[in-house]
Amino acid sequence: MVAGEASGDLLGGALVKALKRGCRPRSFFGIGGPRMQAAGSNPGIRRRRWRCAAMSRSCGSCPSILRIRSELRRRLLADPPDLFIGVDAPDFNLGLEEALKARGITTVHYVSPSLWAWRGERIHQMKRAAAKVLCLFPFEPEIYAKAGIPASLRGPSAGGHAARRAGSRGRARAVPSARRAAA
Repeated sequence: MVAGEASGDLLGGALVKALKRGCRPRSFFGIGGPRMQAAGSNPGIRRRRWRCAAMSRSCGSCPSILRIRSELRRRLLADPPDLFIGVDAPDFNLGLEEALKARGITTVHYVSPSLWAWRGERIHQMKRAAAKVLCLFPFEPEIYAKAGIPASLRGPSAGGHAARRAGSRGRARAVPSARRAAA
């Protein structure tokens, strides 16, 4: 599981907790923040290293993020998981998901990129990358159905829960984390 942003960590942490309530033991490995770790996900990449790479991205030093993705891809292909879940961060996760799916690993993308608003051509990459898309907005599954991609709504309750934990004072809202969050 990979959640590269704070909002993805909120959603990913809630998802880890929900999946752990299942009937058989589950383990989680990847990139996540404090909420995913508190829920029981083991970080495969040190969060500090990810944060430094993410910060350097704005300075034009994308190679560090590409190295992290490449390292994670090697680890996942060497010891394939039963399932890979990319939580938002489509610029990082979709390429990784494509490589894993091509090798027969089931991939799920949690939080649809807002291709209904911009970069709609990503629907083709989504089809190559994700076996299933978990959406936050009620109109998104239909977009994927038209493209032949299995999708289901996992919000706004999931997104609302995360937003409440992030301090929305009880008002449920889902905010796509591919955008910079306003503090």
